[in-house]
Amino acid sequence: MDVDAMLTDAESIVDDRLLAAPDYTIFQSIKQQIEYIKNIRAGKEGDRSRLSSVNVGLYGVREFEESDPELAYLLKRVQYIADEMRQGEPVNKSV
Repeated sequence: MDVDAMLTDAESIVDDRLLAAPDYTIFQSIKQQIEYIKNIRAGKEGDRSRLSSVNVGLYGVREFEESDPELAYLLKRVQYIADEMRQGEPVNKSV
């Protein structure tokens, strides 16, 4: 799957979950982190220092692996994207 499409899919699923549970802080955090990654990729965000704080993969494993495997899978892929970006690797390929 294309990187930008994966980020958009993950964000869309999180948006749906937020509609059902708007006060669930984990969904709020995930949404903010995905937006941050997307903004870096789009050139709207220049500060890459917070990439080391992205922890959506941890949420995927701890919170959603059993109850929402589709979301867990996407969050682990998003974490991979953030980790590659943090290391300065180009992330233009499919993940």
